Amino acid sequence: TPVIVALGDSLTAGFGLPQDASFPAQLEAALKARGQQVTVINAGVSGDTATAGLKRLDWAVADDADAVIINKMDLLPYVDFDMENFTRSIRNINARAQFFPVSCKTGEGVAEWVAWLRSKRTSK
Repeated sequence: TPVIVALGDSLTAGFGLPQDASFPAQLEAALKARGQQVTVINAGVSGDTATAGLKRLDWAVADDADAVIINKMDLLPYVDFDMENFTRSIRNINARAQFFPVSCKTGEGVAEWVAWLRSKRTSK
């Protein structure tokens, strides 16, 4: 069963919502409804920033994670953020996990993530 870590801010954490209404809970439910057996871990922290997310990667990304999804909406233009450094940091913690920066606003990165997930399903 693939383990997916959803890393992000309050949009990921589901601030102000019931736990089952958070993005990771809805993602897991939607994937399971389509026959995909996955576990989605909610590693969202309300008020988080990309810099703070980088600092907590070592405990936020489980050793058994197969993929990490990060919502790029908090990577605002005025933030000095190096995506390559962020990706390297994830690789240092978990070398086998795939990393998918996605945008909930534009859908950027979603196709790559879905293709990876489909390949995991067909490789069994």
